[in-house]
This record gives sequence, structure tokens and C-alpha cells, in this order.
Amino acid sequence: MAASLNSFLFFVAILVYTSYAQNGLNLPIRKDATTLQYYTTLEMGSTRATVNAVIDLGAQFFWFDCDNYTSSTYVPIPCGSQKCELAKGSGCIGCNMPPRPGCTNDTCGASAYNPFQDVLVSQGFEEDTLYSKDHVEVPQFPYACMNTRFSEGLASGTSGILGLARTEISLHKQVANKFNLPDKFSLCLPSSGLGKLYVGGGSSSKSDVSKSLITTPLIINPVSTAPIYTVGDPSDEYFINVQSIRIHGEPLSVKSSYFTIDKDGVGGTKIST
Repeated sequence: MAASLNSFLFFVAILVYTSYAQNGLNLPIRKDATTLQYYTTLEMGSTRATVNAVIDLGAQFFWFDCDNYTSSTYVPIPCGSQKCELAKGSGCIGCNMPPRPGCTNDTCGASAYNPFQDVLVSQGFEEDTLYSKDHVEVPQFPYACMNTRFSEGLASGTSGILGLARTEISLHKQVANKFNLPDKFSLCLPSSGLGKLYVGGGSSSKSDVSKSLITTPLIINPVSTAPIYTVGDPSDEYFINVQSIRIHGEPLSVKSSYFTIDKDGVGGTKIST
């Protein structure tokens, strides 16, 4: 039964598959055998620092451990700016140490969340250039720094979380806006070896596997499921309208009400990494 359920969950994750634009962004995906977390590798800033980041479909933005990060091209996002509004930043962040990534004044506030520690840390939004291994550059990419002590729980060798939620500063939204590409992404999640994260729509190969998939619409939870939010905000995560679950043809004994999102945003079926 466990093997069948794992197959079901993997198949559901594939339902977010779209196709990949030839000029889009391509990142590798690996699976950590100990934590079972999926992560990718990218580079940041003037030093092209390698960052291994856990992929999180529900995370609102990209954050990583900046304690040893240096870059001459980083720029803090000012509080009260248009970019701060786009990021839904909260308040102003300051620092009484010499300016560096993660320590700036009058900076748009970011609430960096580590779900593996269940800890929310007040940080500041910044921008720097993101590079993929296939030499695609994403300029002025927004991110937040995190301190090493708040990065525990991530897969070994990783130092951040790459957000793919329905926000304006998630990876896919930024790539789509900066390169005038469709706001689409696909995840090919590996059981071992390499998988792929494609951003930008289009076709990933001559044989477009998306045409052979059964699809289901995404629905929106009207109540935010983020660790911090404004009342009235909908959820940034991805939900589907599941009505029942069968394993080997046998229905699971699950109350049908669990599949319905109530007025408080509780319930429903979420696609999660």
C-alpha cells in the first residue's frame, strides 16, 4: 500500500507539469536520500556563489544562508518602494554593522520561513543576479538572507529554499516577467539521479510529454496558508479538487468533508514538495 500511495503522490506532483520554452530557465533537481527533500543548484552574485536550495512549491520567495556570502552587485530593496510592495514586504529593516548582504538599513522587510524548523525570521529583501548552470542570467532577482543557525533541517549541503508559490517574486514569475515568457513551470522529480525544473513554458523536447498527461485544474484556497499574511489574502499554494482516493481499486476511508476547503481555509488537497 505504501508503494502505491507514493506512486499516487508522485503522479499528482507531475500534474503541475507544463512545457518548457527553448529560451527559458533549466535547473537540475536532485533528491536527498536522508531527508527526501528535492533540491536544485544555482549561482548568485558577482562571485557566482553556488547555492543548493530545497525546492518548495509553497514558499513565497527565495532565501539562503548569507553568512559567508559576498557580492559586489547585491542591492537592498528599499522599504516603501514599488518593489517592496510587489514583494509584500513588511516594515523596514536596519542593521548596525558594516553593510553587506543580509545587513543593510532602510530595507524592505522579509519574513523568511524555514518549515523544517517552523521558524520565521525577520530579514530584508535584496536583489542580485541569479545564474543557472546553462548560463541563463536572471538580473535583479529578489531574495532574502538567512542566518546559518536558522537553516537547520535542510538537506545536507543545501543552504536555502527556492520558492515556487503563486507570488510576484517567485522564481517562475520573475523569469516570465523578465524574459517575456509564459508563466509556466514543470517539475520532473527524480527517485534517483537527476530531474529537471523548467521555467518559461514551451516544449522540453521534440516529444512533448505534456500532451500525453491527464490534467486537472488548480484551485485557489481563498484563505492564506502562509506563516504570516494579511487578512483577506488568498493562499499562494497549489490546490486540486480531489473527491476520493483509491488504492488497488479500494477507496480509502476518508471523510469527504476533508477534501473541501471551508470558510477558514481548512481542508482541501494541496500539492506539496
